[in-house]
Amino acid sequence: MPELPFPAAVRVALFLLTMFVTTMGVFLCVRTDLVLTPTDGTVKTISEVFHVVFSRVKNGFDITLVAVSALLCLVNHAPFYGIGVGTVLSALLLGRIIRLYEGRLLPPSAPAEPEAG
Repeated sequence: MPELPFPAAVRVALFLLTMFVTTMGVFLCVRTDLVLTPTDGTVKTISEVFHVVFSRVKNGFDITLVAVSALLCLVNHAPFYGIGVGTVLSALLLGRIIRLYEGRLLPPSAPAEPEAG
């Protein structure tokens, strides 16, 4: 995999910036019912059916997908292609960052919990 010729601190800063920008996009798409990816649509459906906050379902779903991918690589004696530090950090942090947005950007009259019904 190619590596950018920037210092590690710059790469970490760009990674964190990318995480927050990407998460804002997911948050806005889900809040406006413009789900663009099948995984986010699945997470939103699970969130609504089981009345669990989207950010918690997203966090658990992402971690589960990475864990299953790693397990399949181990079982099949395959290299961890595509499962790097960024993938693991994204799985661990995206749901938590969405939770921050839910707490800060939603008005008190618009709860982050899905509506029953």
